Amino acid sequence: MFKTKIIVNPSSGRQGSESKIDRLLYLLHSNGYNPDICFTQYGSHAEELAIEAESEGCDTIIVSGGDGTVNEVINGMMKSNSKARLAILSQGTVNDFAGYMGLPRNADELFQVIVNKKMIPVDVGLWDDRYFINVAAGGLLTEVAHEVEDDLKAIWGKAAYYVEGARRLIDEIVDPTGPFSLKIESPAFTGDVEAMMFLISNSKSIGGFKLMAPNAEVYDGLFDVLIIKSLDFFKLAPLVINSIAGLHVKDKSVLYFKTNKLKLSSDREITVDLDGERGNKLPGNLKVIPNSINLLVP
Repeated sequence: MFKTKIIVNPSSGRQGSESKIDRLLYLLHSNGYNPDICFTQYGSHAEELAIEAESEGCDTIIVSGGDGTVNEVINGMMKSNSKARLAILSQGTVNDFAGYMGLPRNADELFQVIVNKKMIPVDVGLWDDRYFINVAAGGLLTEVAHEVEDDLKAIWGKAAYYVEGARRLIDEIVDPTGPFSLKIESPAFTGDVEAMMFLISNSKSIGGFKLMAPNAEVYDGLFDVLIIKSLDFFKLAPLVINSIAGLHVKDKSVLYFKTNKLKLSSDREITVDLDGERGNKLPGNLKVIPNSINLLVP
């Protein structure tokens, strides 16, 4: 008998999420699975449930939610040294990692992924004491995800992020906070730069831009580091346009390299965002833990 735990964030992707879960439960029960389903009730609950799944001997964990819920489950699995298979039913607003990996958004497709048991062992990043599976970021626009209310995300979806992003850009034009000094220490690059933003990515896709880290691979034991240096604010537009095709990394205002460990520090209080969740302020340390999560894929 397969031992499976389903971890559901009921506030993610509210429109149609209940019917997806009901359909998935029907398919699992009809095919010999007897899953334990748990609904998150507070912040970090998904992490606790993932740790619980390991203590119960679960061989498969299914998470239904957005980037933040997946991040919590990853933290629970890593902290408990779980080798369970992880299946993701993408339910949130942006879902960068799930989208990049081509993970399903409906129950029937996810069930086939679970049955087929095709796995990729993916890398995980450790930033100080928190794990992340897709991106760590700081600087310009990285606070957007935290400024958008849950109700707006449920109603407007990605548009809510775009509206908030536009508002923050206008604020920056009217009252610019300016660049910050960033000290970088890694085997690939060591030096000081004046930066607008930094991104540390496992996958190519960040914030809906599918080629933001064009050379990234989720199983190469390295994370891609992209730093946008200080530049005239109005020069950001062509940089954004070039990023659609992944050409922005050739721009002289962009520093781009791969590494398995990294230390960042700054002259300002910069909060690091981990998979859309607030992390610690700089300074901070990155360590890549290769092939750590057994991800079920189509």
